[in-house]
Amino acid sequence: MLEAYPFVARKLMSEDRPELQQALQQVLYGGGAGGMTGKVTPTRLASLLNSAAGLVAKQEGAVFIDLDAVPEEGLSLEQGLTFVLSPQAASLRVLLGTEATTAADLLLRQALRKSIPTLAARASLPQLPFLPPPPNPLEVPAPFLLPSPGSPGGVRAAFLAPGDVLEALAPKLSREEEIYALSLTDLSRSTLGREVAELVGGDLVASPLRTLRTLLAFVSSAPRDAA
Repeated sequence: MLEAYPFVARKLMSEDRPELQQALQQVLYGGGAGGMTGKVTPTRLASLLNSAAGLVAKQEGAVFIDLDAVPEEGLSLEQGLTFVLSPQAASLRVLLGTEATTAADLLLRQALRKSIPTLAARASLPQLPFLPPPPNPLEVPAPFLLPSPGSPGGVRAAFLAPGDVLEALAPKLSREEEIYALSLTDLSRSTLGREVAELVGGDLVASPLRTLRTLLAFVSSAPRDAA
């Protein structure tokens, strides 16, 4: 099984036959207890990519593949992206299209919920002796432009509390979504490094310059001729 798995992994990611598509979904969406999680398991995606390249996490005496184990010396970011964008991963790209949108939405919500309260706290007025505490910036109504097809320009101004706007744009993550976001962050840390993991986890948003440096480093490492 160990020797055949790289061939099986490449077959799963390149073939569009329904039975193989179903098998690919079972591998990527499967939970630790054998159930379906509803979201791609990041460690299984990394394991599958590494296995397709012939890099399998082996345990002494093991006969079967551990789908949740990622090799310590696995694919680099450039190698992984190159493979995902290659014809060999055509089937995988179809499956990951919707998943990428879901993950991006979840991570953006997490980043907003972490960064906006932090920035609001920094913008708060200092507490002065013998005076009532200053208002929370998230609770002070401010003008916002909202879409309104019936108004000139298609927008209208409304006074809303920033905290209410945050709740509308970035609802609190459910427990399942928090676990999924944490798995994405952990996978980023183990494969792309600490700073990328902090960016994925929404911890760099309050530091624009550091975020920009991390983004530039990430982009510069992407393959140039993967297509």
